[in-house]
Amino acid sequence: MHPSYSLNIAFNNNRDILAKKDFGKKLYQKVGEIKLYYSLNDVHDLFSLMNKKTPDISANKEFLQKGLAYIDDLMAKHADAYHLSSNIACRLHKICDNLGMPAPHWVPHAYSTEATRGRHRFTYLYDWSSVDASAFPPQFIESFLNFIESYLADNVGTLADNPALNEIIISPSRQAEICRENMLSLSKAKEKDKGEVNDAAVVVASTTISCPTVELSHHEEAVSHGEFVSRKYLSLMKSAAARNLPFTLGIEELSAILRNKRCHFTQERLVCFPHDVSKVKTGELLLPDNYLSIDRLDNTQGYTLGNMVVCGRAINTIKDQVSEQDFNNLLLAKKAMTQSGVDPKQLAMLLNMGSNS
Repeated sequence: MHPSYSLNIAFNNNRDILAKKDFGKKLYQKVGEIKLYYSLNDVHDLFSLMNKKTPDISANKEFLQKGLAYIDDLMAKHADAYHLSSNIACRLHKICDNLGMPAPHWVPHAYSTEATRGRHRFTYLYDWSSVDASAFPPQFIESFLNFIESYLADNVGTLADNPALNEIIISPSRQAEICRENMLSLSKAKEKDKGEVNDAAVVVASTTISCPTVELSHHEEAVSHGEFVSRKYLSLMKSAAARNLPFTLGIEELSAILRNKRCHFTQERLVCFPHDVSKVKTGELLLPDNYLSIDRLDNTQGYTLGNMVVCGRAINTIKDQVSEQDFNNLLLAKKAMTQSGVDPKQLAMLLNMGSNS
């Protein structure tokens, strides 16, 4: 996975967030000043044009002439690019405005803010929504991606226009209780006609599983819907980059998708609770078959609205292992067996047969 691909996704899908001054200020506080890389020829042409149009008595004349001399020196040394600082970008826009000419599209916007450190009164910051990812310096890509990941995780609840993202944080222990309550409720609904409910084993759509005992480490924090969405969003972004697939899904669109707690394929109720991912990878923690996961309907297509759905963990695993026809046949058989009241253990065997075929 080339890091510039992830950078393009980060820029293209988060312009609203990148436009916020709070983002620019915190990025500057975290990584310091970032100078963008531009073609020496493009910058030289712009300075030359502005210099010709600027009267000799203008205060901008000296700035432009010094800039041209500096660029000529870089060209003589065969430099790869012009490193544009935010204060120079801000001044270029102001000069263009004074001359009544539009600034080239590649010149990003910048603004000044009161300095919180250093000897200068003002600090100049980029409007990162106006920056093209191709101008980003390679040595800052990793730190920028790490920052935007943490920023989204910390602020998605307040940044998203969708007010539904602002959901009260539920403690991990309470989320585990809700998970068990939802599973037991579904079991009772399914067993209503039989007049019996086994609280020790809860029937969830295709299989019988024990009520999960969710062991949470002391370091595990409560997760709000906003945090859950942001983490999943960033995980999908990385998956798209790793697979070199388009990623056009908006974070509000993903929020709406993840609020659906019914499997797209089986309509079973899905559950979700905080857990240690590393324990799942090592086998210490086994997630239930109906644990919420997200899937692309067409695996040849990208991460786009209309191609993303929620489904159960087991169903998602099976879908990746069998042909489309076999998967559809399995769903039909599962539905028929569920409606006929077949023992859940036989349904679990059906799923295992599907995953091993």
